[in-house]
Amino acid sequence: MVKSNSCPVCGSANLELLLKREQVPVHQNLVISDCRKAVDVPRGDLELTLCENCSFVFNSAFDLSKMQYGTDYDNRQDHSPSFQTYMQEIINYLGAECNLPNPIIIEIGCGRGSFLQKLIAITGARGYGFDPAYQGPATVANGKITFINDLYGAPYQDIAADLVICRHVIEHIAKPLDLMLPIREALKASPRAIVFFETPSLDWILENRVIYDFFYEHCSYFNLISLEWACRQAGFSVIDKRLVFKDQYMWIKARVNDAPGELPKQLANCRLALSYAAAENNLKNKWTDKIADLRNNGELAVWGAGAKGVTFLNLIDPLHQNIDCAIDLNPNKQGRCITGTGHPIIDYREIGARNISAIIIMNPNYRDEIAALLKQSGLVVSLISWEA
Repeated sequence: MVKSNSCPVCGSANLELLLKREQVPVHQNLVISDCRKAVDVPRGDLELTLCENCSFVFNSAFDLSKMQYGTDYDNRQDHSPSFQTYMQEIINYLGAECNLPNPIIIEIGCGRGSFLQKLIAITGARGYGFDPAYQGPATVANGKITFINDLYGAPYQDIAADLVICRHVIEHIAKPLDLMLPIREALKASPRAIVFFETPSLDWILENRVIYDFFYEHCSYFNLISLEWACRQAGFSVIDKRLVFKDQYMWIKARVNDAPGELPKQLANCRLALSYAAAENNLKNKWTDKIADLRNNGELAVWGAGAKGVTFLNLIDPLHQNIDCAIDLNPNKQGRCITGTGHPIIDYREIGARNISAIIIMNPNYRDEIAALLKQSGLVVSLISWEA
């Protein structure tokens, strides 16, 4: 692993180290049954670096060789009704883009293929899912969907794509152009294809000072400015961009551009990132003190055993001394342990038996859903949302 001394998006050497965290778990979504083994997991350093030219933020100490995914990895969020609603909104939106006769949809990083299958079901299109880690049948939906265990790129130019979707993949790529340029090459024979990139919004993290939304698996962080820089560098023209999921995520819609496009003239405002960096240690100390006070009334839990919950517990309670457990609706995670700390992951129905008096909610988008679920179950617990 060689540390980068230039921005992977724009090439600038005008870089600033924002924060450094040593030996964090490299995976946030492993499902591990043995809590002692959950503590003894591969680790790496997080050195988040800001490009003051285009506002891209990246982990300059990222080591791809550490990223070994297997069958014990589970990052599904679809057990949440709120997230299901959001997913349906995306499917409806993308479905409206497929108003051509016999459209062809490609999804890059399709995972288990569930999103692509839902999109094909409402559009009647043919689909191709690309993912080197895909496990499952080669075709589904009566042959309308084909899954390919490979990276999408120039060898697949013969697939005349109308819509290319790349959701929550680019943040896992240390050199984003290494993902985008092969897509551009593959679309030489499909010049009218629409390309969608979706990724978390860096500005939402910084504005809300969410210290647990930086983790090793995400080595690249964008705002709308830096993502447009990357698109244009790769030969795409941006035709739409927006913040979604209550501003936590963002989409960019683009098309192939034969002529090099002008880069965004608006210079990135980096004060937000630098302000965050200056405040992070103070935020961690405040939450450590707050948790000590909350424990006077009973046991504590966090709601959410995904990347946010894992990162929060590794930052605030790394030795599993102050927070009892994590709660998650995904039954595959219940009875397992938090990566890096060993906190048990439980079903919410165990709240009473564990004397839990307060729950820290990892994602504010789910607060109303959680409150309704607890009320319906007759569970009286204080809900604490993240506030910087």
